[in-house]
Amino acid sequence: MYREIIHINFTSFMASLEALQDNSLNRIPFVIASVNTPRIFILDPSRLAFQEGIRRGMTLSKARFICPDIKVLPPNPSLYQQAGQKIFKLASTYSPLVENCGSGNIFLDITGTRTLFGISIDTAARLKLEYQNHFSLDPTTALASNKLVSKVATRILNPAGFASIPPGDEANFLKPQKVDYLPGVGSSTKARLYLLGIRYIGELASLNQHQASHALGNSASGLLNRARGIDPSPVNNSLVRQPSIVFSKLLNNAHDDPTLIKAHLRLISIKAGFELRKYGLGARKFKLNLLYSDHKSTSRQKTVHCNIKADDKIFKIGCHLFEKALNRRISIKKITLSLSRLQQSKSQYSLFKNHNHQLKLQSTLDHLRNKYGIIAVLPASTTILPNLNNQNDYPA
Repeated sequence: MYREIIHINFTSFMASLEALQDNSLNRIPFVIASVNTPRIFILDPSRLAFQEGIRRGMTLSKARFICPDIKVLPPNPSLYQQAGQKIFKLASTYSPLVENCGSGNIFLDITGTRTLFGISIDTAARLKLEYQNHFSLDPTTALASNKLVSKVATRILNPAGFASIPPGDEANFLKPQKVDYLPGVGSSTKARLYLLGIRYIGELASLNQHQASHALGNSASGLLNRARGIDPSPVNNSLVRQPSIVFSKLLNNAHDDPTLIKAHLRLISIKAGFELRKYGLGARKFKLNLLYSDHKSTSRQKTVHCNIKADDKIFKIGCHLFEKALNRRISIKKITLSLSRLQQSKSQYSLFKNHNHQLKLQSTLDHLRNKYGIIAVLPASTTILPNLNNQNDYPA
């Protein structure tokens, strides 16, 4: 028995929600961006901004070069979270198997629901219509026999399209599509495929295992299966992806000096802590990844039982993970710190006087950094870093 999977994708999710709050935004290109950071990245472009060539992750300076009059709105996390919960709740009325991938992306497994809701294509169309009527949002919607094909379909039909791919027709549907649409094909893999003259998914699917392994290495088997429309992964309703904060530093020259690496880690911890407190959040899960100069990597993670948001505590956990992850005598090229399991966390004064002083100090530092930039006040341990004035940029 084949499965029936629906993928719902709300294009420009954050920007669309902002436009619902202010109808005048529908007539101008605008972007969502955190303006309090020293180097500003686009979190979400509106549809008009996307048409101008502005993309998520682009710097605001580049976006303004493309569109000088672009309007910039600060993010509103509570608005996006509430809307995401409502969208998920509506999808859950059609199936107990709903996977929330965040940012307006949802998978539903409606296999076996025909007795309740009728044929699957009607169910998918009805769900799309309900989102239009209840939320004034028109998602791209695709029905297929697996998650992979339905996701590729929504990418192709973006924005607001509708598709149904019949069982058995997965490979034929994917064959004429560009490899850019295939999950797992990033910029480096795409460049390698283009160099080999492979621009369409069907061309990739036609390779045998030996050819694919020679061209793509360890990722060959997975990419071949995806190119052929094979994806047995289930819709996992227990997997509700938590928002995360990720900061990384690509070192101009690879280093093997632990003191220098920890100085970079200190700056990353300050940046991450500042971002957490800006939204009133605390983190419970921490992960550190080290990328070595030979392109191999190691990572370690730690979960704690209370919300952490202070710079010093984040740095202490980061150092602990660094000591555990550092298991090779090779220079490090990049460090990445990820904070997840984020929860609302309000500051509370303690019975212990020293703890209250720490809270006041952190609040004062945040005020100064918000006004003058992250590097306005830094610990002495960071003074060993070269070009310190440029060390405020630690993008995700």
